[in-house]
Amino acid sequence: MKPPHAARPRIGFLLEQTLGHVTHAANLRLSLSDVGDVDVEFRDIEYEPTGWLDRYPPRSNWTVRAGRHARRAAKELESDGAGALFVHTQVPAVLLGRVMDRVPTIVSVDATPKQIDSLGIHYNHEQGSDRVEDLKFRANRRCFEHAASLVAWSAWAADGLENEYGIDRSKIDVLHPGVVPDAWRRSEPKPDSSTIKILFVGGDLPRKGGDLLIDAVRRLRERPDITAAGLEVELHLATGATMANEPGIIVHNGLTANSPELIALYHQSDVFALPTFGDCLPMVLGEAAVCQLPLVSTAVGAIPEIVLDGKTGHIVEPTVESIEESLVPLVIDRDYRHKLGRQAAAHADAVLDARVNARRILDRLVEHADRARPRPVTLCVSGDIPADLRSQIDRSERPLTDYLAIADECGAELVDRPLVAAHAGPTGKLIRRVAGPDVAMAWHLFGRRRHLDVVITDGEQVGYPLALMMRLGGRRGMRHLMIGHRLTSRSKVLGAKRLGLFHTIDEVFLYSSKQVELSRDLIGFPQSKIRLIDFMVDTEFFSPQELPAPAGRPLISTAGREFRDYPTMLDAVRGLEADVLVASASPWSKRDDNAGSGNDIPDNVIVTKLSQSELRDTIDRSALVVVPVLETDFQAGITTILEGMAMGKTVVVSRTEGQTDVIVDGENGRYVEPGDPESMRRVLEELLVDPDQAERLGKKAREDAVARMDVRFYASVFADAVARQQARP
Repeated sequence: MKPPHAARPRIGFLLEQTLGHVTHAANLRLSLSDVGDVDVEFRDIEYEPTGWLDRYPPRSNWTVRAGRHARRAAKELESDGAGALFVHTQVPAVLLGRVMDRVPTIVSVDATPKQIDSLGIHYNHEQGSDRVEDLKFRANRRCFEHAASLVAWSAWAADGLENEYGIDRSKIDVLHPGVVPDAWRRSEPKPDSSTIKILFVGGDLPRKGGDLLIDAVRRLRERPDITAAGLEVELHLATGATMANEPGIIVHNGLTANSPELIALYHQSDVFALPTFGDCLPMVLGEAAVCQLPLVSTAVGAIPEIVLDGKTGHIVEPTVESIEESLVPLVIDRDYRHKLGRQAAAHADAVLDARVNARRILDRLVEHADRARPRPVTLCVSGDIPADLRSQIDRSERPLTDYLAIADECGAELVDRPLVAAHAGPTGKLIRRVAGPDVAMAWHLFGRRRHLDVVITDGEQVGYPLALMMRLGGRRGMRHLMIGHRLTSRSKVLGAKRLGLFHTIDEVFLYSSKQVELSRDLIGFPQSKIRLIDFMVDTEFFSPQELPAPAGRPLISTAGREFRDYPTMLDAVRGLEADVLVASASPWSKRDDNAGSGNDIPDNVIVTKLSQSELRDTIDRSALVVVPVLETDFQAGITTILEGMAMGKTVVVSRTEGQTDVIVDGENGRYVEPGDPESMRRVLEELLVDPDQAERLGKKAREDAVARMDVRFYASVFADAVARQQARP
């Protein structure tokens, strides 16, 4: 069952109108003016007071004033059906509060408040008392934490968010503000001239280093090496400062952002210079780069990310001497000047295309809106879903997850722990603190039961608390599908049976026939509600790569931690003519690692940790995969078993009470007795000296994994179950 066709998402943009942010807002409007698949609405957050009350405290404070206007605009957009919001900058975003919880919001920053404080002396910006600064810090951190994601204009700003405010880097997209290139590119090269024109664009002449640049150009005009070359230097100042022209110094007042007159001035220039004392990331540098001008600026804020010293321009000290010496080769050497200009334009094409970056922002907003849109089917994930999960999967860094496959197949909403925490009210926060995140997730789902057709819980740790809440408070029409892992511990059996939890679980999906038997006989689940299904593996990610086997002795690999019997395996492989790699790690297991410390590790064994792509490559180079498991009544080790099968390897597994449903001994793998190193040793030696048998078993294992256990087939089982439940009255 595929998700239904979605309506056009509606996205709101709240844009601060101060300094260079005015140009950024204009570029966003222009870049998104012709999108046909999304409804976009812009609201400007004006700096100037809009009423007499805005001129008196506390409204006279810019943060308060901007926050009030942004909050009102955000609520209007929310009422109009906006599925997501984009707010630039954090100043108007900081007072949005729970609006950001209800409507996924991207907060965009050119710099963090702490970074702005570090440059404050150049902006006449004064810090408050320690108490005021602490309150400001807490408010901004809360804003960043409540944002669905963040856009940083630069890696410098992203570093500030991560290091100063503790924001997870995976939550941050680095996207430079950029320039609309079609409006700024030169249609033809500038003709060569003996007059070299240096351009400065900046409203605040002293802060931007304009005074220093004027003195440097005065000195350049008198340098013998420049006059001897028959060259003349002119400085063109596009600024708000009022000053008289002088020989070689021409002032242009009244030019507006993106105006034809300003663009023409760029096109008539040869070098762009901005020796600023205080800036985060001046957009004029991007404009100049698109116009193929070599750049001269200081190492302030994120400027070195645009002005690559010696490649796209020169980084200088804010002194007349440093500026002068940096400009000399750009004035005298035509070829060098053109080379840096071309490289600046190429760098701008790569990272400063405003249309490309605006579309990336819009795509991320649509993704947030789509994720937040209420859906009739919800799948809970008892963990954190990485913000870049799909990108990792697309880059083949990790396999397709079961929950993403189910969500795509069923059109289901995914609910993970961060989302539950972000939407928790006072009761939800109390439950999380007292009973833990799994019960808090059950409470979150229980509270939405009137709006859901079907909820899928990914384990009894959420499924049982939800079933109890529905038993006590009613289901309100919601159907409940639960994946069960191990329902047969004593406490779970007693609790589930006495409370009659099976009454509010419509279907339970179990991976082991032993779990099916015990759930029916000990707990009382009706047979009609029990589904025995195969576990899953991404057979596209875990597929034979035909990597070369290690030279010398064959390699045996194993992985995982849950209910592993590594001591038995270590005894079995001691002195074996093979190397053994143990990847002893698990994102789910809370058990101690029994592969390393406390064991006498044989010389032919290495215990390590591997990423999923590294594990795949290791299995591919292996002759055999071993899964030693302690006696238990559920399918411990199933993930590693299926990964080995999908890679076309013979898997040697301990035959436990719970692990009997996947391996057919002698057909697609081999069983050994649990806790018996001699049994395991005999089978390993037999397979190592009989590679034809190992190849036959591995080929059949791969066929079975693809046919029955691929994650996409697994997802289709849940799609059928959802359709079955939705068809019920």
